[in-house]
Amino acid sequence: MRKAGSKEQFRKADLDYPVLTARLGKKAGAVQMLAISAMGADPNSRVFYNRTKGGSGRGTCRCWIACAAFVPSAAYFGREG
Repeated sequence: MRKAGSKEQFRKADLDYPVLTARLGKKAGAVQMLAISAMGADPNSRVFYNRTKGGSGRGTCRCWIACAAFVPSAAYFGREG
């Protein structure tokens, strides 16, 4: 979140843009989507970071992409940092 500069910018980059990408992809005929998420992502979390990441997954799934995969970043890249 430090790189984003503010909570608003973080939310835009990590929630709004992925959901918009899914919507536009579906409109263009996409049937698959892969998104890098985070361990602990939960739209109901008290923690802003986890809540934002969880909201991104939920919002993207609501776009009805046939196959959406959300992979915790640590599974590919190790510890975030």
